[in-house]
Amino acid sequence: MIEVAVASVERRTDPAIAVHYIGVHEPAFELARELEERTGHAVLVSPVSAVLGAHTGPGTLAVVVSDLAESSRRAARDKA
Repeated sequence: MIEVAVASVERRTDPAIAVHYIGVHEPAFELARELEERTGHAVLVSPVSAVLGAHTGPGTLAVVVSDLAESSRRAARDKA
C-alpha cells in the first residue's frame, strides 16, 4: 500500500494525502507517519463514515491521494 501511494504522490503536481480508518486509529497514524517521511507531504488522518464502515468492517485502512492542482483546474473550468 505504501509503495503504491508514494508512486501516486510522485505523479501529482500538488498532492494531498489522507489515511482513513475504521476502529483502532494507531495503525492509521503509523501509516500516515511513514507516508509523511517517504513523501515529505502532510497526511490527513480521519475515520471513515459508518456507512462505509458497515461494508468494510473494523481494521480497514485506506490511503487517498488527490491532486489539488487538478481539482483547481476542474473548478475553474466548471465556473467558465
